[in-house]
Amino acid sequence: MAEIYYVEDRATADSGRDEDPLLTHWLLKDDKRECRHCRRVFEASRFNELEAKRHMARYHTQVDETMSFAQYLEEFSPKYEYGVHKSRLNNERSFSIEFFKYIMAPSKWEQELLYYDDQAVIIKDKFPKAQQHLLVIPRAMKTTLKHPTQLSRTEKDKYQKHVEWALNYIWNNFTSEYKLKPGNCAPFSSHDEFNSLAHFIANFTQVGVHSVPSMENLHIHVMTTDFYSPSMKHKKHFNSFNTDFFVKWERLPLSEVPNGDVMGRLVRESELTCPYCKQRFSNKFAALSRHLGEEFHRRFVPVK
Repeated sequence: MAEIYYVEDRATADSGRDEDPLLTHWLLKDDKRECRHCRRVFEASRFNELEAKRHMARYHTQVDETMSFAQYLEEFSPKYEYGVHKSRLNNERSFSIEFFKYIMAPSKWEQELLYYDDQAVIIKDKFPKAQQHLLVIPRAMKTTLKHPTQLSRTEKDKYQKHVEWALNYIWNNFTSEYKLKPGNCAPFSSHDEFNSLAHFIANFTQVGVHSVPSMENLHIHVMTTDFYSPSMKHKKHFNSFNTDFFVKWERLPLSEVPNGDVMGRLVRESELTCPYCKQRFSNKFAALSRHLGEEFHRRFVPVK
């Protein structure tokens, strides 16, 4: 757990003031309050218990409200490292930090998780861009805050078992919900291919990361490649998974972080192309969306 929990204050005891245990997680410095976990600073005149609870719930959700800082140190044995949280201190009210609650205290969110262990959590994407779309989210602090295209080979090896778990889950769910229609339609020429885990994964799934991530926490997309979903709403959605904006698992790590402006133009300017038949739709997303539905239903029928 030392890879997950960090503090940026070396103190090993409470402040000594007679106050709410939750407030012992904060230092009073001049006219400011500073979080002993991440050094987030609030003006003391504007700081209150509600602000403390809001911050802890968003960033340090593993901390129980009745737990003092000393008790936290004893129970979680966090590692000290100054500056480890600095990249996320200005996004407290942003949806971009939504995954922190899962990696810091997964037991509190079990109803939203498919799987978790000491290394990662696996969830369903809340806005899936395909029939099956999962996210593998590493829990180690130094990994979760790094740029996804810089995921090292050692880290990839560490999370490979979680990627494989997600792929197995996707195959099992999809083949339980749908059956193959008669006919020869790529990527499945027979029921044997459709029911083959190896063929399904090799020809109807993709694993990777976005070159310009939308969330603070590194997360790995594991999904089917039908791209048929109500949450697939516009060109940017589609091209973010069907151009080099989406960096395939086997390409990681990249030698350098991609240029955000270049990647943005790639998503905006790349022509829409059907992943099944390679028909081109220029910028006509509505036409592509209808076509994807037709292609999907030409191949698959729900299991009754």
